Amino acid sequence: QSIGEPGTQLTMRTFHIGGAAASKGEQSAHTTHFTGTTKFHNLNAVKNKSGNLVAMNRNGEITVEDQNGVEVERFSIVYGAEIKVKEGEKVKQGQMIAEWDPFANPILTEMDGRIKFGDVMENITMVEQVDDRTGFARKVIIPSKNPELRPRISIKDADSGKTLKLPGTNNFARYFMPVGAHVMVQEGEHVSAGDVIAKIPRETTKTK
Repeated sequence: QSIGEPGTQLTMRTFHIGGAAASKGEQSAHTTHFTGTTKFHNLNAVKNKSGNLVAMNRNGEITVEDQNGVEVERFSIVYGAEIKVKEGEKVKQGQMIAEWDPFANPILTEMDGRIKFGDVMENITMVEQVDDRTGFARKVIIPSKNPELRPRISIKDADSGKTLKLPGTNNFARYFMPVGAHVMVQEGEHVSAGDVIAKIPRETTKTK
């Protein structure tokens, strides 16, 4: 499956899940160096189920302009970043603009609907593991001996039960889970655009 732009069946992006990144020397947030007013550029953002504003495209930017409308700084916003300001908001020096987790790539849903698992089978394609940090069990995708099994999460229409199509495409809202993915949702759960349905620890992500 392709990995990259929104609209593909598998979308893997960086997303804020912790906040400890800065202590490890990795950039995890943008903060302002000047006072001014924010302006969004090519930024598609939605509010997820938790009410957080999430960037839904790769090439978005946020600038800060001074009182004369002159740009004084510009920030590139990664897909999945949690945006901490509104467009047109007056910000102060040192204020956080956006935050993300550089140690995990998410799979985000691009639309509202109900979660349906496919081939997510305990001890066959998935195991339950306890998170040492939270104490909660989580589903982790594992290699399967059966090549016909393809663990996936689909987004279904709550009324008809049919798999929804991604906006503006003929692709279904069906996200295939790579080995190592941590499933963050439960079957039957209602999700909204921008919600994280799975996280992939960076060390398990292979890049070309």
